[in-house]
Amino acid sequence: MTTSTRPVRLLSVYTLLLAATLWLTGCDFGVSQDDAITARTTDVAVANAGAFGAQNSSFTFINPEEETVSNTSTFSSYIQSHILLDNQLLTVFGETGTLGVFDLETRNQLGQVTGIPNPRYAISDGRVAYVTSQSYSDDTDPAVYIIDLGEREIVDTITLDANPEGITGTSSSLFVATGNVDGQIIEISRPLGNPITGDHTIAGTIDPECDAPRRPYVTRQGLLAVACSGATVYDDDFNVIEETNGALLVIDPAGNSGDGSILDREDLAGQLTSASSQQRTFYSRLRNTLFAVLEDNTVVLYSTLNGERSDIQVDGPPIGAIAFDAVNELIYLGRPDPVNPFGAAGTVTVHESSGAEIESYEAGIAPGHIALRITQGEQDG
Repeated sequence: MTTSTRPVRLLSVYTLLLAATLWLTGCDFGVSQDDAITARTTDVAVANAGAFGAQNSSFTFINPEEETVSNTSTFSSYIQSHILLDNQLLTVFGETGTLGVFDLETRNQLGQVTGIPNPRYAISDGRVAYVTSQSYSDDTDPAVYIIDLGEREIVDTITLDANPEGITGTSSSLFVATGNVDGQIIEISRPLGNPITGDHTIAGTIDPECDAPRRPYVTRQGLLAVACSGATVYDDDFNVIEETNGALLVIDPAGNSGDGSILDREDLAGQLTSASSQQRTFYSRLRNTLFAVLEDNTVVLYSTLNGERSDIQVDGPPIGAIAFDAVNELIYLGRPDPVNPFGAAGTVTVHESSGAEIESYEAGIAPGHIALRITQGEQDG
């Protein structure tokens, strides 16, 4: 394990005020530092992405308190991502272009929203959901779709100039990463009134100065944690002409007159990767830590509070998804089958913060995205 340390930076009054208005669901779990004493991790939901056209995606649900596991039947589309929202599971189905709404307890589908081309990631405040959508033809534009969850219908779209990847947000702003070589972080203002009927406007862009930004996250201090995967550049004959490495950054979205100011940067020796082509990073707001997966099964732990970094080497099959249980200090890894990743069942391994494996669960095909549900329990003593 290697560790490097940077000085702690003082936070502006702006960022401290912004932290009070953070909108959490879909970015990470919403547990405050004080609540952590009584918090419990009750559900680990693993989306088994499956393969395009194979109709073999599914969910694996782990109860970490009882150490039990259950699996759903398969779906007709691969799963791109998902979030847990109270007692509901919002699932982004890439192949069918839908947002599925499921009851978390019964696993039954309550409804769906259709008509979202090539959806990627979603966040929600419980009333409205925002889903990023990519375009691969002239028939559609890259966009963020605004969805009324009560009516389960699309109410508006925000057209973008480049294909979006991850999205995060506060009560007043959305931040969307465009994952191309010279990608940006697009800031979108949320209306002060009703987000379903109000106007959303593009407020500006932030240059993270790295290739292929994939996931932005809002930290507890009101800053942006940004994960860039790095890029592989091809010529017209699909020959590789350049490869750039990934980077992890902390950005003040209010810096430089609204253009964003990079407060800290960690350059990586390689690109972020996922064996299932899905979840490369996970952010724990409770621990102020960004987790990222590198190509050689290295898990990077990067503190967005003080810039400290630790690298953990994990044995076993390539990693397809990552999540961190901050209550129990455990790392969850989705591991596709190393021989037939999109045709055979994978596993979910559980690790201590040192990287030592302590548990393994059988999952579905290509476990590619992991979300946790944290609930409050009674304080001991």
